[in-house]
This record gives sequence, structure tokens and C-alpha cells, in this order.
Amino acid sequence: MATVHAAVDYGADEVYLGVRLGPVAHPFICTLGLRGQGISFSPDEVHAAHQYCSKHGVDVHVCLNNHFSERMFLQAVEAARMCYEGGIRHFVVSDIPFMEWLGRTYPDVSMTVSIMGGTTNRHTAELYKRLGARRATLETCFTVEDVERISAAFGLETEVFVFGSP
Repeated sequence: MATVHAAVDYGADEVYLGVRLGPVAHPFICTLGLRGQGISFSPDEVHAAHQYCSKHGVDVHVCLNNHFSERMFLQAVEAARMCYEGGIRHFVVSDIPFMEWLGRTYPDVSMTVSIMGGTTNRHTAELYKRLGARRATLETCFTVEDVERISAAFGLETEVFVFGSP
């Protein structure tokens, strides 16, 4: 939680969190998000972070941005349900069937397509928009001119990692 407090206290507009269900098995096993369990938050911690951020006008985005096996899909559904019931309305996603489920189940959520979603062309962006995405993180292969052109053509807000993905 110290990192959430620091981000908010130093002026962040948005905070991105990974979520895990159950105890940490190994700090570098990627499960529901792409940062591994060791730096992901339990649903209770997500709730506490959301309460702190909300008091300061900061949006919390929960990252459920892995591509899910059958078992992981069910875990992602449970994590999304718990987060939604705790007030979370912003999710970062990659898995297309999960996006479809999330948008259909919770039409008021804001979905950002993770860099893992492979948003590289208008056709992909249009699919994501139909699934309910409002924002997409572009692949890191684009020039500044490409980003300007793509952002204007996609009809989605865009995010870009500078100097590659973190």
C-alpha cells in the first residue's frame, strides 16, 4: 500500500494495480496480470487502495491483462466480480473472450486494452471498440508520426509506452 500512497501523494491521476486471489505462491509467476503475484494486490488490498485513491480523486485501474487458460478465466471472472463489487470501474485487459464477458456483464466499466492485446491496426481497434474498450495501449513499434495518425484514426483513446514496455 505504501506505493499506492506515494503515487497518490505525489500527484498521480491514475493508479494501476494487479490483483491476485489467494496467497502468493511465487513472486514471479504471472497469473491474472502481467506483473506476477508478488507485486499484485489481494481483493481486500485493492478495496483499500480504491478507498484511498477515491478520497483524492484518483482512478484505480485493475490489470487483468493476461491471456487466460480455462482455469485462469474463471479466476479472472471472480477477481473482476470482487473488484467491481468493491467499486472498481476501470480494467486493463487483453483476453478477447474475457473482454467480451466483462463488457457484457458490467457495461458501465471502462476497459483499456493492454499492450498484450496487440493493437496495431484499425481492424483490431474497431473490434476492441465493439467489445466495449475505451482506450488501447499501442504496440511499441510505432514512430511518433504513426502514433499521431493511429490515435486520430482509431476512435479510441491511446496509451503509449515510451522506450518500450516496462
